[in-house]
Amino acid sequence: MKFFKGQDNARVYCKEVTRHDKTFVVIAVEVLEKKKQRRLTQKEINIIHRVASYEYTEIE
Repeated sequence: MKFFKGQDNARVYCKEVTRHDKTFVVIAVEVLEKKKQRRLTQKEINIIHRVASYEYTEIE
């Protein structure tokens, strides 16, 4: 997710999950304060892989 267009270019890396009842959930996991390049750097790629590998427990 990208916020504040034209400013610091902060990013929130998330994971999307669809529950059994077809409810779509977005889990915000990690924040990157500034993204300086147009392409993904190794730092961003590592964050994406880390977020994707997390296991989540549903709490209702």
